[in-house]
Amino acid sequence: MKKFLLLMVSYAMIAFGNSSSLPLVAHNQSVKFDDLPETAQRFVKKYFPGVAIRQCSIGKKRNFDIKLVNGYEIGFDREGNWTGIESDKHPFSPELLEELPGESVTYLNMQFPRTPIHKMEHKGSKYRVWVKSTPKAEISFDEKGKLLKADYKLIKANRPHK
Repeated sequence: MKKFLLLMVSYAMIAFGNSSSLPLVAHNQSVKFDDLPETAQRFVKKYFPGVAIRQCSIGKKRNFDIKLVNGYEIGFDREGNWTGIESDKHPFSPELLEELPGESVTYLNMQFPRTPIHKMEHKGSKYRVWVKSTPKAEISFDEKGKLLKADYKLIKANRPHK
């Protein structure tokens, strides 16, 4: 019965125009780096040359996640465009920050000079950046780099209760 159901779902996907060359996958199934879209492969080779891949996986929505041995985690959509980059161990390089719209990099350099950025996201026409400042900052920009929002969060120290 399961085989029949899987076969029917496969035929339905073909009939409704599923153009992806990837098979149906379970949540976070491991894949080879070479199975990622060419855009994602070029991104990793450009910004992380020579850094070994610890894990590549594909999710239910055919989004890709890559974990590098240096602690970076990178998310890509089904076309291979980056959707998120994170590292608590290493600050982002100026070259990597060039993935952000121009005005946003200028803003970050002026407001947070020499302050590490540890996470950035790109969804639709919006970009979000997390800065390791005190207080921590979460900054949002539009596709042209115009500031949309800046949130600052104080870090609460873990203090013993009296």
